[in-house]
Amino acid sequence: AKIAFVEVTPTGSTPTAPAAPTGVSAAANSASQITVTWNDVSDETGYVLEWATNSSFTGAQSPSLSANDV
Repeated sequence: AKIAFVEVTPTGSTPTAPAAPTGVSAAANSASQITVTWNDVSDETGYVLEWATNSSFTGAQSPSLSANDV
């Protein structure tokens, strides 16, 4: 039997996380709809918005939002 070992070493600089969005707020439009807004940051590639109907986040839903989605 042969045993192979592979080591991967990243090259270049380590990417940094983008800044968190500012001005995050939510407003109830009705009993079943809310509007969530925030100020975009310049170096992100998208956002994930998660919500649930209970405090333990069981069955949380999370649509992916592309950069600069309206």
